[in-house]
Amino acid sequence: GMGGGMGGGGGGGAGGRGGGGRGAGSGFMNVGGSLPPNLNKKQCQVVVHGLPYAVSVPQLIEQFKEVGNVLQAKIFQDDQGRSRGWGTVLFDSPQGAQDAIDRFNGFEMMGRVLSVKPDEKA
Repeated sequence: GMGGGMGGGGGGGAGGRGGGGRGAGSGFMNVGGSLPPNLNKKQCQVVVHGLPYAVSVPQLIEQFKEVGNVLQAKIFQDDQGRSRGWGTVLFDSPQGAQDAIDRFNGFEMMGRVLSVKPDEKA
């Protein structure tokens, strides 16, 4: 069931902290303000390849919040602002990340098959 899921989003940006810099070159959305200080990103973040180019960050969050609490998501873009077809999704727990891998690795989204794996570089 895709559909729906557009609306929402926006709101609660990065609160202007330090402006610029941060998140350049990627569609970037922080869902709940600042991240928990003790969060182990390596265990809680997944990297998603094979995203349809039409998918936006809010849609990505909509899809992945089925399995856990998404703290933030990014879709990487080229110089023209077009999606490169991959991104990252950060959960608030290692369990969320593991469930996302189990649920969405090999999942077909708008005719493209997603690859979801732990983000070794987080």
